[in-house]
Amino acid sequence: MIFYKLQANGNDFIVVYENKILKKDIKKICQNHFSVGADGIIVLKKVMNYDLGMWIYNFDGSKARMCGNGLKITAYFLRNILNNKKEEYSILVNNEKEAIVGYINEQYYALLDRPKFLKRSNNYYIYNIGNTHAIKLVDYISKSSLINDKKNKEFDGMNVTNVQIIDKNKVKILTYENGVGITNSCGSASLCSFQYLLDTEKVEKNIEFFSLGGRYSVEKMYDKLCLFGKVNYVYKGELIDEY
Repeated sequence: MIFYKLQANGNDFIVVYENKILKKDIKKICQNHFSVGADGIIVLKKVMNYDLGMWIYNFDGSKARMCGNGLKITAYFLRNILNNKKEEYSILVNNEKEAIVGYINEQYYALLDRPKFLKRSNNYYIYNIGNTHAIKLVDYISKSSLINDKKNKEFDGMNVTNVQIIDKNKVKILTYENGVGITNSCGSASLCSFQYLLDTEKVEKNIEFFSLGGRYSVEKMYDKLCLFGKVNYVYKGELIDEY
């Protein structure tokens, strides 16, 4: 089976096109040192009325309901691997949610509806953007503190994120992603964090995020949010039957 390895701000994925991956094999394929290694797998297929259908699987084999970096990677795949040079593309995520992706000013972007606020719990603000995120503003980011917070049973099935404001339009971010662990970056967590900062009137229109995987940005566009950033094509390979 042919696969492609791509990454966006250190959030790396194995991408397969018009092929099926068995759930029992996902964790094995994503395992560093023993196989290809990645945060997760993106399965892309042709679907009616959309440029592509996208299914996202976490490192542990669980299904991710949304992935901002995965959407940017899908835009790259359409433009550079499938050689579809449109300015924008429509994507159907997990047969459930629609998203617009594209390329502008040497950056890839994912345009989505704003996350919905659900509730507040233990100083965390809970948002949903297809998947669910718990967001907390902190004075400084601590990996050990974030890992400890994720152990709270209330956050089972959620991504948990800490955000630190650097100045008016710059923040640091760290996410413990459900089914993966601490990640270099998480696009959907960034979109939810941006919405939280909008709701609490700490920002107005755009933010530059600083993650373990580098810098990227989120911008408010009318009733939607847009995630901008770089995507890198790492390599193309082939999975043999034993993986």
